Amino acid sequence: MQAALSNLETENAELRSRSEEMIYENQRLTGIISSWTRSSASLQKLHGATKPSGDKTGLGYNSDEGSTTETSSTPRPERTKFKTIKFVKSSAGQPTEAKSGEDMINSQAFVLEE
Repeated sequence: MQAALSNLETENAELRSRSEEMIYENQRLTGIISSWTRSSASLQKLHGATKPSGDKTGLGYNSDEGSTTETSSTPRPERTKFKTIKFVKSSAGQPTEAKSGEDMINSQAFVLEE
């Protein structure tokens, strides 16, 4: 009888220990599921705020152009024209025969254009 009681006490202690482990594991998994639920909600919110893959509005495209590109070399009227910038190389050598300002600029100008 004493041996049976001792066996039952040992089994009871093992079951309590297993029960505590299961409660801890259950709490841990509940935290993981809660984190996944919050992440899923955030991802759905982000996905709802994005544009469809073919939507190019806001990137300088007209909404009626579609996905084709123009191959024409004529400029479109809505494009902004850039100013031409001229860089003049300064002469660091000996003085030479003087040229007019326009001739000097034209002979040494480097023009950047679009």
